[in-house]
Amino acid sequence: MSTAELVADELQAKVKRLAFPAQPGEPVKGCLNRVARRAGVTHTEAKRIWYREWRVIPAHIADKIRDAWERHERQIDKELATEKTRYWALNHCSTDPEFYSERTREGDPPPDQLG
Repeated sequence: MSTAELVADELQAKVKRLAFPAQPGEPVKGCLNRVARRAGVTHTEAKRIWYREWRVIPAHIADKIRDAWERHERQIDKELATEKTRYWALNHCSTDPEFYSERTREGDPPPDQLG
C-alpha cells in the first residue's frame, strides 16, 4: 500500500468520524455538510475524501480534516466524562432520608415532603 493510499484511508476514516453523530435515516449529504462545516472545507472536498475520489489529497485540506478531527474527539471525550460523572452521581445517591434531612437549609422541607 502506498503512502498516498494510507493517507486517503486515514482521512476517509476521520471524515466519517467527523460525521458522528448521524441521525437514523439521515442522508449522506447531510453528514457531508456537517463534516464540511466542522472542518472548514467545502462540501465537494468532504465528498471527495468520503468516497476516495482523490488520488492525492492536498496537504492544506488534510491538515484541516486532522485538526477538526482532533477537536471533535476532544469534545466527545469531554461529553463522555460529563455523562460518566452524571451517571456516577445518580447511581451513588443515598436513599437514606436522614442523609438529606441534615443537609437541607433551615426552612426547606425534607425531600420526601417536596411537591
